[in-house]
Parts: sequence; structure tokens; C-alpha cells
Amino acid sequence: MLDQLLSRIEGPAVQFVFFQLRQDILDNYSDLTYKLSCRFQPIETARSFASKYSRRSQRQGDKLEDYAADLKMLYDKAHSYRDQRTRQKDLVRRFMVARWRVEV
Repeated sequence: MLDQLLSRIEGPAVQFVFFQLRQDILDNYSDLTYKLSCRFQPIETARSFASKYSRRSQRQGDKLEDYAADLKMLYDKAHSYRDQRTRQKDLVRRFMVARWRVEV
């Protein structure tokens, strides 16, 4: 698997893998995939999900159920520590504000 991965690396990963990583990492598939994930995978934090939640509005063509599910998912990832009552109030408020903007 290591040989397969190394032969398929392209783009910015080439510079990172072949010029910045130590040989012992290049010789270990687990270490290499970990380093690649750390370097190239987007960082998603509670703060980034909170930002996405606050900007999320219903787009043209969005089913109401899909929009509501997306809001819930973003909220849960942003505010996992909040109690159920607060969660419900926040979601209803956000849903109503976004729906009102769509209808106006």
C-alpha cells in the first residue's frame, strides 16, 4: 500500500512528502497517511461550525427537511455542550429568522 500511495502523490503533496518528511515517515504507511491528513485535511472546530451555522440560510431548491437537518447538524457540532431546551430555542429562532428572510 505504501508503494501505491507514494507513486500516486501529486500536486502540492509532492513537495511536502518528498522534501519535508523524514525517511522513516516515508517508510511507514500509517505515519505517512497521518502526516498527509494533518497537512491537507481542513480543520473543523466548534468555532468553524458555529460560523457555518450563523451563515446558513435556506438556498433555492433546498428541501425544508434537508435545511432543518443541516441546521441541526451544524448546531450540534458547534454547541454540543448546550442543554436540550437551549438547543431547541436556538434552532427554532434560527430557523424562523432564515425562513422569514426567504419569504420577504
